Amino acid sequence: MDATSQAPRAAVRLPAALADYACARTLVCCKPPWRVYLGPHEDHVLLGRVARAGDRPLATRVRAAIERPALGVTLLTQPEEGCTLLDDHGAGCAVQRVAGLGALPASCRNFPRSVVRTPHGLEVAFLLQCPTAAAMVTLHPLPFTWVERDATTWPYDDRRAVAPRIWWDARASISFDALTALRHAWWARLAGDGADGPAPDPVRALFDAPDDPGAAPRHAPLAVPPPDDDVTSAEQRFLERLDVRGPTYRARSADVRTALAASPTADDLARAWNAAPHAFLCATGLSLQLAGVHATQPVRDAFRGAAWQTLMAVSLTSRIMDLGVSDTASAVQDALCATAHVSRWIAHTQAGIATA
Repeated sequence: MDATSQAPRAAVRLPAALADYACARTLVCCKPPWRVYLGPHEDHVLLGRVARAGDRPLATRVRAAIERPALGVTLLTQPEEGCTLLDDHGAGCAVQRVAGLGALPASCRNFPRSVVRTPHGLEVAFLLQCPTAAAMVTLHPLPFTWVERDATTWPYDDRRAVAPRIWWDARASISFDALTALRHAWWARLAGDGADGPAPDPVRALFDAPDDPGAAPRHAPLAVPPPDDDVTSAEQRFLERLDVRGPTYRARSADVRTALAASPTADDLARAWNAAPHAFLCATGLSLQLAGVHATQPVRDAFRGAAWQTLMAVSLTSRIMDLGVSDTASAVQDALCATAHVSRWIAHTQAGIATA
């Protein structure tokens, strides 16, 4: 066992913007395209704890829900309407109700948290695929800073550890200390305010030169590629799954499809950015945090991906605003959430991993 996996557990470091996160039971994480993968022996733990709770019908449901589609892959059945272990009418998770939080697989128990052991202790990142997390970032955005919590009663899985060496790209690796310095330099730049408010330049610079936090962007600040048909379809699919406004998006599916297929103008993008600049910068910092520590792709790609995800969220915000189905804050929240889903979907598609 390496020194990283033995890092002290006295404190847990979390992003300040989401330090007070509490699940609002939107159940988005219990529905496709999210899948619940079970780690080694988690199927036995799940069955054992439900059996000890004395709920035989639920134990039967759990056995029927466990799938093994390939060697070394175990997951829970998840039809279109959601996980088969949800209570009737989407009231919540039957396993958690009967056997408690500790009975859940780590991917369910932790979501939207990613918990990793580092040489500095436990580090927690948050995924904006969760509408509650996206709402917190939209309504109360904070620059990326750390807060600490007591780890002695921390209930979330921490079995993963950061690698001793972290790949920067396909040819070179960096140390955790070097990555830490680079992340902090980018967070400092993302937290900086311009004379007239936060500018999008740091996001564009992160995309253009992920290795140089002092670089000026080489391209137009809010330039984004025109909507791709597959991405547009994915955006619509995820918007229609949102807990609050999903039914509205579904009811106006033709209008949504038309709006999402349109290419936003420079004015549209500027209007969307100016609606919530601090939220977009905060979202970039949270996505950047995943690089090399919580995500396995090379750091350079992950940094650029954080910028790309934010720029796509700005674009999606502008198109949602044109629909007029929600207020501005809700449009930003929905865009952050849907774009996080789309980014994950693209990453899995490129890796040849089915997500639905």
